[in-house]
Amino acid sequence: MVADFSERLRFFRSQRGLSQQELANAVGISRKQISDYEVGTAKPRQATYMKILKALDIVIRFSVKVIFVLLI
Repeated sequence: MVADFSERLRFFRSQRGLSQQELANAVGISRKQISDYEVGTAKPRQATYMKILKALDIVIRFSVKVIFVLLI
């Protein structure tokens, strides 16, 4: 199972067949920033996190107790 944000980001980016540069372009940030997220040296702000989810076609569904992240 993919445990933390950096691992999930790498997993979903690779599942979508995107390079770090392609994802960075879609989100509007640098490739270095994506790299920093993937190695765990930085975490995105909420607005950037939401842009990453959109670029990766990931939908967040909220429930009372648990948040499920589902691929479309």
